[in-house]
Amino acid sequence: MASKVGSVLHKLHAVTLIRSPIGQPWWEKRTVKFLGLNKLHKTVIVKNTATMNGQLQAIKHLIDVKPIKVVEDNSSSREEGVFLRENGKFHLSKFDVFLKNNPRVENLIRARRKQVMWENKRRR
Repeated sequence: MASKVGSVLHKLHAVTLIRSPIGQPWWEKRTVKFLGLNKLHKTVIVKNTATMNGQLQAIKHLIDVKPIKVVEDNSSSREEGVFLRENGKFHLSKFDVFLKNNPRVENLIRARRKQVMWENKRRR
């Protein structure tokens, strides 16, 4: 068994729908809809929890999962407005600068969080 000393688990997954759930059982369609994957090649961010991993395992033939690693990199690149890259790296410092320059976006993020919390309460 490999030693787990020094290894850090990632906290988030980037999940992309790569195959259509048409023709799949209803429980797989339900899982895809629950994740918010309503179009092909759409990517959503989910937490790395046992429950979520079980759901992802059930539809592993329909999705592509990449770990997201938070990078605090101050180097500038060609892609100024891109915070989450295709290789799974999220540039936190650039996102913080973006939020400081655009306070309305932060308010929109807060409003969306409240809306999601309200919708989750209504489902119960």
